[in-house]
Amino acid sequence: MIAATLSMFHIPEAGLLLLLGIDQILDMGRSATNVLGNSVASAVISKWEKALK
Repeated sequence: MIAATLSMFHIPEAGLLLLLGIDQILDMGRSATNVLGNSVASAVISKWEKALK
């Protein structure tokens, strides 16, 4: 799918490796943000339900 998109924008397919390398780093940031958001939401809800001491 990514290779097809690259050809649409006239980007050489050699750029695919560069994009995949960068995406791995960005994916770590997205995962960390997701885990942090889930942790905060769980803490807030348990505080509202008076389950957190």
